[in-house]
Amino acid sequence: MKWPRASWGLLALASGGVLPPTAHGQRTERCLACVPEHVRDQVAVGFDLGQSYGTSAAYFHNGSAIKLAKVTASSRYKALIRNAAQFEPPHTNESQSLEQYFQQFIHSATRFLRILGFHISPLDPSEAAIILADVILALKEESEAALGMPIASVSVAAPWLRAWQNETPDTHPINEALLLAGLKPFSSVEIEQPVYITETQAILLASGRQFCQPSGSYEHPRQNEDEARNQAVFLISYTKDTVYTGIQSAQCFPTNPRYEVTRGRLTNGGNVFPDENSNPVFWSNEMVFIIHDLIEDFTWYNEQVAGSNRTGILIFAGEGGDLPALQEVALEMVELFDSGTMKGYRDLQVIQPENTTFAAAKGAAMWSRLRLEAAHYCRTSECGRGDQPFSPLDGIGQESCGSTPSSSIDDDEDVWLDI
Repeated sequence: MKWPRASWGLLALASGGVLPPTAHGQRTERCLACVPEHVRDQVAVGFDLGQSYGTSAAYFHNGSAIKLAKVTASSRYKALIRNAAQFEPPHTNESQSLEQYFQQFIHSATRFLRILGFHISPLDPSEAAIILADVILALKEESEAALGMPIASVSVAAPWLRAWQNETPDTHPINEALLLAGLKPFSSVEIEQPVYITETQAILLASGRQFCQPSGSYEHPRQNEDEARNQAVFLISYTKDTVYTGIQSAQCFPTNPRYEVTRGRLTNGGNVFPDENSNPVFWSNEMVFIIHDLIEDFTWYNEQVAGSNRTGILIFAGEGGDLPALQEVALEMVELFDSGTMKGYRDLQVIQPENTTFAAAKGAAMWSRLRLEAAHYCRTSECGRGDQPFSPLDGIGQESCGSTPSSSIDDDEDVWLDI
C-alpha cells in the first residue's frame, strides 16, 4: 500500500506521537529546579473513564509514565455514557420549586465545608455518580495494588458528553463519584480547572501536543479577537462494542485557549475486532459508516466556524485505535483532503498515540503532575511566566539552558494552567 504524501510523514511517526522522540524523554531542570523533593517524589495518577472501560496510568517527575490498570465497565455504565452523549437538554420553567431551593442550600453548605477542607460525601448522590463510582473505585484499588501505595487524588479524562457540559463542580457526577470512591474532589475554588479534561485534550498531551501553542502571559493578557485562530481536533475512539466520534475546537488566543465548538456521538460497534477470519463485508461497511461520520463532522465544523485552521487533525484512540482497518480510514480521509474534496481544508494531520488504550489515562496523569508541581515552577519566561502559561509539557523535549535566575512562585499567588 502506498500512502499519500500528506499522511506518510505523520503516520510513519505514529509510535512517537507525531513528534520527535525527545518529546517523550526525560524532563529537563529548566522549569523544575524549584520543585521541592517531597513534591517530586509524589506519583501523579490519571484515570480515563472511556465509553466502555476505564484505564489508569502514572506519570513521574522525571517524565516517565507507566500503565496501571484496565477495568471493564458494567452494562449500566455503558448505557450511562451512551445516554450522556445523546442527551438533549429539557425545556424547563425558569421558576424554581421549593425542593430545588432546598437542594441548592444543601449544595452550598456542602461546598462551604469542602472549602474548609472537609471531604463531604454527597448526601443524595445521583445515579450517574453511583455508577461512575464503581469503575473509579475498581481503578483505584487496582492502581494502588500496582503502585504498592495508596492514592489520594487523581485527574480524570472522559469523552466530551453533552449531559455534563454545564455541570458545576458541586453537582458534577464525576466529582460526586470521586468522593464516593474515597478520592479528593475538585474544588470549585480551584482556578480555571475543569472537573475533567476531554479524552481529546488528554491524548494530545500524551502525544506531546496541545490545542494551541502557548504564548503571551496569563498575568497580563493581550487577547484580541483579531488574534484568535480556531483549531479543531477530531477524535475516533474505537472499542469492541462502541465507536465514539467527536470534535473539540478552541480559539487560540495569544493567552489561554477558549473552548467553544464541541460535539460527539456514540454508536454501537461490532463486538469483534477484525482479523484474518473476519467478514470483510462487515468491516468494509463499518469503515464506510465511520468515514461518513467524519466527513459530516469536518464539513459541519467548517460551516460553523469561519476562519478555522485549514489543517485538520484526526486522532485515533481506544483499544481498537491501532487496528489496520482504521488505518484504511486514515488513508481514505487523507485522499479526500489531498483531492480538495474537503472544502475549507488544505491538509490532514493524523495522530496515533503510542498506546491507544492508555493514552488518555497518561494525559490525565500528566495533568495531575502539573497540578502537583505548578505552584513550585521557577519564575522564568520559559517556565510559564512572562511569555507562556504553565503546561503539562513544561520541561519536556527542551535542552537545558543551565542555571537560570529564578524564584519559585508564592503559595498565595494564582497559578494558571494550560491544557
